[in-house]
Amino acid sequence: RVFITTDDFARMYSAADLRGKVILVLGAFMGLRRSEIQKIRLGDIRRDHIVVHGKGHGKNGLMVRQPMPIEVREIIDRYIRWRSSLPGTDRSDDRLIVYYDKDTDEIRHYYDDGGAISMLVKRLAESVGVDATCHSLRRLFCTNLYYGVDGEGGCDLATVKDLMRHASINTTLQCYIDV
Repeated sequence: RVFITTDDFARMYSAADLRGKVILVLGAFMGLRRSEIQKIRLGDIRRDHIVVHGKGHGKNGLMVRQPMPIEVREIIDRYIRWRSSLPGTDRSDDRLIVYYDKDTDEIRHYYDDGGAISMLVKRLAESVGVDATCHSLRRLFCTNLYYGVDGEGGCDLATVKDLMRHASINTTLQCYIDV
């Protein structure tokens, strides 16, 4: 299991383009899985929350409304403004994360599978000398929830388990909290 520190995250964030920053904050500030990030549509984004589709949501595992920190909202707003300025925006569907192909002047859905998002995070981490994966972002989120940022104001384990959308507290404890 690969864990990162807040300093590692900061280095990655500083080196990221706008699309990379959105992916990083969705993972590290909201604990989203790569598949959940890739499924976000513009209509899922509200002022104070995101409707997240994926594993571990609700009674049937379909979706949940997840509160969105202001830092996440701000970077998503910047990204959406940038994205709407691109040629070909009107031809795209409403996925949040897209790839703009400068050669063809088109928006493509490069992120149709979570593997492309994983590759982006991996390459970004390598560019700043950090060993990280998409799941490292989720582990950072979990660790910061449990201990609190800078070791102050952490959550109890049951709350962390619920926010991570785990069925078992053992999964949270054994796989996601960095000791």
